[in-house]
Amino acid sequence: MAQAASGSSKIDTKAPTSADEAAQPKSYGDLVSTLPARGGWVSLVQYQNYWLNPGRLQNIIPVKELYKPRADDIVLATYLKCGTTWLKALAFAITTRGRHHQAFAAADHPLLTVHPQEAVPHLEVHTPGQGLADIERLPSPRLLGTHLPLSLLPPAVATSGCRVVYLCRQPKDVFVSLWHFVKGMRGGRSPVELDAALAMFCEGVRGDGGGPGACREDARRLLRRPVHRRGRGARGPGGDCEAVQLRDAERLGKQSDRRS
Repeated sequence: MAQAASGSSKIDTKAPTSADEAAQPKSYGDLVSTLPARGGWVSLVQYQNYWLNPGRLQNIIPVKELYKPRADDIVLATYLKCGTTWLKALAFAITTRGRHHQAFAAADHPLLTVHPQEAVPHLEVHTPGQGLADIERLPSPRLLGTHLPLSLLPPAVATSGCRVVYLCRQPKDVFVSLWHFVKGMRGGRSPVELDAALAMFCEGVRGDGGGPGACREDARRLLRRPVHRRGRGARGPGGDCEAVQLRDAERLGKQSDRRS
């Protein structure tokens, strides 16, 4: 499928080579107009079986083609309202402690003046100086974040050897946190009633591609990916966490299967 180029409304500037390519949309606006749409927390369109915010879709589409995973990348994968800021702060402090081990004493550690969301660039949420082109120019090792399910990321994420730190949260807590977050962003009002919002949340209609279906998909993909098991007290990256991650993913997949 043709893709949106980063920073432009064009999807594909090459001449079509077949009737199918000639029929494909030539701009982001054309693509959005062809997608199923519905209301909800915000206006949503369905792209590759996920309900997404059309305003963010133009940053999501290029990720699969333009993000080139490296073997030493660390990707922090979280759903919205699942502790993204907390995880980014912890991961940044740990991975840069060799550079900043004396900074706290001198009160000039980057996290004292820079928000964790800015310290760790997000693949599909761009801030000034943190677009995909800027991410590609970062030196290795790179610490990156994403809210996207694995199927919207490049296949090389599973084969390049990069590390994926996957964090999920009790779904009821996620919903309550998201409900209050959306109300706060809209001056204390929600665009939908609580019962309707809960029903949409359980269907995966959230605007970030999350929900039970994506949760089940990610759990199964994690189980298929080789995980280095380490015993309690083992030294080195991962430690007990990798075995816990595997058990949690397996339990999550079984629970999602029972509900579906």
